[in-house]
Amino acid sequence: MSKDEQAFRVTLMDALSSHKEEIHRLSEEVAVLQAENLSLLAENRSLNAKVEALVSRLEGG
Repeated sequence: MSKDEQAFRVTLMDALSSHKEEIHRLSEEVAVLQAENLSLLAENRSLNAKVEALVSRLEGG
């Protein structure tokens, strides 16, 4: 293999390694955002139930 080919391979491997790290970081970020989303959905459901209860009380009273 020529020196140019070797240099190209090294550059390519470095780029792949860099992208793997970025993919891993983004995967972790997605996991955090999914957890936050689930928490917010649960909070939203709870608040909707409270609003419905208040509306029901106001309509009944």
